[in-house]
Amino acid sequence: LIKKWDIELGKCLATYSDHDGEVHFIHCTSSSVEESSNRKLLVSGGHDKTVRIYDTEKDELLQTLNPHHAPVTSVFMEKNILYTASWDRYTKIIDLEKKEVVKTYESLEPTSCLKIHNGLIFCGCQDRYIRVFDPRQKDDKCVKLFSGHLDAVLCVELYSNHLFSGADDSSLRQWDLSTGRCIQVYEGHQDAVTCISTVKNHLYTGSYDRSVRCWDVQGLTVRLEEEERKKRRNA
Repeated sequence: LIKKWDIELGKCLATYSDHDGEVHFIHCTSSSVEESSNRKLLVSGGHDKTVRIYDTEKDELLQTLNPHHAPVTSVFMEKNILYTASWDRYTKIIDLEKKEVVKTYESLEPTSCLKIHNGLIFCGCQDRYIRVFDPRQKDDKCVKLFSGHLDAVLCVELYSNHLFSGADDSSLRQWDLSTGRCIQVYEGHQDAVTCISTVKNHLYTGSYDRSVRCWDVQGLTVRLEEEERKKRRNA
């Protein structure tokens, strides 16, 4: 089930029950499926292998898509373009206006999560790697590989030109986007890190250890960037 809540009142306003099984991921957007409208939408990916698009103002289901052969683990929509990832190892780009898959990328193992940044697709995979794909390239090859986690990558987030990732190895890692190098490992969780969210200058992580942790990453990020510039000057 997906539930819509009034945050101030703590009241459930609507329930979306169309998925048959677990809902793995939801994404809220003001993008439009139709050029003439500007709806508030919710996109969801489920264990039933479907992607569903809802109008959250009218609380109605607009579209149901079946782009994968396994559970859908992550979704993102921008204007009429939908990005999906799945345990079937594929990440897909779907043109909702044309109603067709325009790009397909394959990873070696199931894909747990995805994030879009500056036109690039960052995919966290079960084989411990984060793969980067560039839709502007003609081929579907991985353009960069982030390596360092000891177990499946479960979530990724972008902040201040850095990539953050959480994994089954209980760690949160910070990466330099330009070099793909891991520049910091945050430890504290006692189980898999399953989700990451940024709010202002803080980064929040949730874990199977039943805790939510808040990390002040801005000061550390600035210091690491200054150290990196010094290294380049002295090289």
